[in-house]
Amino acid sequence: MHLAPILIQVYTRKAHFINCVESLSQCNLADKSHLFIVSDGPKIEKDRQAVEDIRKYCETIKGFAKIELLAWESNMGVLKSLIQAEQRIFSEYSSMIYTGDDNIFSPNFLEFLNSGLDYYKDNPHVFSICGHKHPFKMPNGYPHDVFSSTMMSAWGFGIWKDKYQSVDFYPKRLDVSKKQFKKMSYTWQNLMLDIISNHKVYGDALMEYHCVKYHMVNIFPVISLVQNHGNDGSGMHCKVVSKYSTQEICTEPKTFSFINDLTICTIVEKRVVDAINFPFKSALRKFYLRPLRKIKYVLLNLIYRNNRIKLACN
Repeated sequence: MHLAPILIQVYTRKAHFINCVESLSQCNLADKSHLFIVSDGPKIEKDRQAVEDIRKYCETIKGFAKIELLAWESNMGVLKSLIQAEQRIFSEYSSMIYTGDDNIFSPNFLEFLNSGLDYYKDNPHVFSICGHKHPFKMPNGYPHDVFSSTMMSAWGFGIWKDKYQSVDFYPKRLDVSKKQFKKMSYTWQNLMLDIISNHKVYGDALMEYHCVKYHMVNIFPVISLVQNHGNDGSGMHCKVVSKYSTQEICTEPKTFSFINDLTICTIVEKRVVDAINFPFKSALRKFYLRPLRKIKYVLLNLIYRNNRIKLACN
């Protein structure tokens, strides 16, 4: 089995990064994997020492077949820094595994992603292999080890070079039908509108939009292989949410069986979408937000016209 290289993106959160690297180094196949670390330059002078401390720590990392630090002198920003790193990786490899600096992993994480990348490498309908499953209960009697979803999780995922490079990370309009757009969670819809209107950067929302636009799916384990510790107020665009840092992950040795039928289970997909909409409680959605959602689409259409941003016709 071909092993994909691993990319960790880090900035100033040293404690998160140390926990992430130590956890990753304990995964099966870590000692056979090429680890890349991309460290952006300091955005402000106050960040310079923290950036340097992390780069010094990188010199002490062990447990991987090879370690390569990509340290940018100037601040490129989250997305440009990441794209530059991925260009370096894809000049040598045909796939990669990505994680932020704030994840803790199941020992099976690398095995699952590498096996999935190998299993679906020739399937044009699979966009990525995701290690993190949002904390929701699978339907009783669900028979498989994995499930497919249009939704995507960037908290530890594997992707192929051609799939990644097909994503437009700088869209100028929403080139999907209204029906397609509504398939995205409320959270991703709002992020996409922020990207278009205010030129913000949300790479995970852009990949999710790509999957919706081109009818692609992502493969998830039924139990999460990643626990995220970034929703503690320290990360970008993240509020304080404790359910991810306490989420149960798979700790037992396990061999996952993949599926050939990529038909999305509607019950599972609904639970995925509801889980992604973590700011909203179910009762609030039912009695307050759903009526407002209809009003929102009327207002959004006015915004589209005023800004010359159009949703394609159904």
